[in-house]
Amino acid sequence: MDRPRTNSPFPDTIKKNVAHQQKLMQDLVDSTDAILYSVDLSGRITAFNKQANHAVRLRKGVDIQIGDHWLDIIDESTGLENSTLNMLLQKVLSGERHNTIVDILGKSGIKITYSVQASPIFDDTGAVNGAVLCAHDISILTNLQRDAAEKALSRAKELESWNKFYDMLLSVLAHDLRQPLSAIILTADVVLRAKKTLAEKDIKTLMEKLRDSSSKSIELLEGLLHWIKSQKEDFTHTPSPVTLSDLIHEANGLFLHDQQRKQVELNNDIPSDHIVYAHPQMLLFVCRNLIHNATKYAPANSIISVQSVKNDHEITISISDSGEGMSSEKLAQLFTIQKVDTNGRNRGAGMALAICHDMVNQMNGQIYAESKPQQGTTFYLKFNLPKL
Repeated sequence: MDRPRTNSPFPDTIKKNVAHQQKLMQDLVDSTDAILYSVDLSGRITAFNKQANHAVRLRKGVDIQIGDHWLDIIDESTGLENSTLNMLLQKVLSGERHNTIVDILGKSGIKITYSVQASPIFDDTGAVNGAVLCAHDISILTNLQRDAAEKALSRAKELESWNKFYDMLLSVLAHDLRQPLSAIILTADVVLRAKKTLAEKDIKTLMEKLRDSSSKSIELLEGLLHWIKSQKEDFTHTPSPVTLSDLIHEANGLFLHDQQRKQVELNNDIPSDHIVYAHPQMLLFVCRNLIHNATKYAPANSIISVQSVKNDHEITISISDSGEGMSSEKLAQLFTIQKVDTNGRNRGAGMALAICHDMVNQMNGQIYAESKPQQGTTFYLKFNLPKL
């Protein structure tokens, strides 16, 4: 005899989490001053930000619509040939990344110089299923290059920094966010396509997975928003006192389900009176990423150790696991951006650590790691204490 169906397999809290997650993602892409949009394999628009829509509205007098073809949005009225645009799209959809600088004619015929980055989007099997394109207006930068060689060099470095920033952002959006979102979709499909009524225990398990996945993606989006704000020229870092023991407890909350599944325990041995002066949200994002790595690589039935040591001048936090460790070569590249792996796919994992490194530097701290193959890994965070 079938069990009675529940009123809804999706509690309101899960629906709210998904809606909040979608809003955060749109806020994330809208918070940049670059033009961002994605296309499918046929070149049709699947998503865009407000800057992209604003640029098209100024030039063509219409809004972008989902399903519009890329060549209709960036047509020959921009001064670019369709053959060139189509070749660029085909290169990206074949799995290549492409960076270039192009001059586009605005509505009034004024030339606008854009730095363009185009990156393929891969599905879980490694196949290309679309592309993300980013265009950043560098007209002012290129005009200033005529002023003096010294100013030109400075602006070139600024342009390189912006390209690096958007490359990191596109890689995280194309890789790290897809994993929790795919988990949500997969779990929803299991519920919706079940041939038999699911038992209450099974529904509860699925709902816990949905909550876990949506919470992780929301946390990532919020962290990315804080990071993007920190890249603004007017961003100022004002340190606040943070109780480390409480922060580690909060950071670990997202990974309790994964730790229980692997029978991994996190020992928070930080004294209750150890306080660090930092940006609370940025430090929380960093600690969550380090605990996520420790949980991921810790062997079953093991301990993750979190400790802190303080002297008169500084405080050092350590997060250790007893996993497989890493080679000295990999350790040396740990906080650098690894753009592509041997299969041509984005390495999203390195992006998170690169962002953590940038955040810690902005908080005037240090982040580093110690590791040897088969001997586990320890990440360290070091911050100066205020002078009394």
